[in-house]
Amino acid sequence: MAENIFNAEVIDQICNINKSCLPENQQTLIKVEELVSKYASEGCELIVFPESYIPGYPRGFSFGTKVGSRTMEGKKLYAEYYDNSISLEGKDLTQLEKFSKSNNIYIVIGVTEKQVHAI
Repeated sequence: MAENIFNAEVIDQICNINKSCLPENQQTLIKVEELVSKYASEGCELIVFPESYIPGYPRGFSFGTKVGSRTMEGKKLYAEYYDNSISLEGKDLTQLEKFSKSNNIYIVIGVTEKQVHAI
């Protein structure tokens, strides 16, 4: 019989964030910093954000596509989504690392990455 590896003390130190994020990258990072700081001060050691928290999960977005075409509005929406995605080579990742280190907390966060230097 498998043992339950979790106990109340461990569960009290884990936080799961399951709220929608803001649509703009820097606003979302500010919100992440606030949440990390808040839950770290309450004793959490691990904070878990949902899939694609930055820039937000595109549920219901078609980006104006149909087989063989894309609308101008869809192109603009996709460009905005891309612009607010995270470059793993840029300052966004550095900010997330800083939040984690300065609050002594592990962060699990879903992001949509963008490739800045695509071939």
